Amino acid sequence: MNLEVIQTDEPTMTLKEITDLLNTRHNDAMDIVEKMSENEDFGLVTKTSYPITSGKGRVQHIETYRLNKMSILIITPLAIKFIFGIMTPV
Repeated sequence: MNLEVIQTDEPTMTLKEITDLLNTRHNDAMDIVEKMSENEDFGLVTKTSYPITSGKGRVQHIETYRLNKMSILIITPLAIKFIFGIMTPV
């Protein structure tokens, strides 16, 4: 897996953290963010590895996006609307 590191003082958050908070499917959100990130106004998005611990304590890593503040501000309201069925995915 090719991973990039964002070195910035700006707050970042992973898409996995957002989907966990919103109780929505991470795979679907990955597809949406991938399409949205093609727009240069979307903000800084890089793929990263995120550790998941199973019930047996085994750690595995999944691929997710790390989003900067601009991307978080764009994706969160859209994700909430999608969850509640107000709009269809992009």
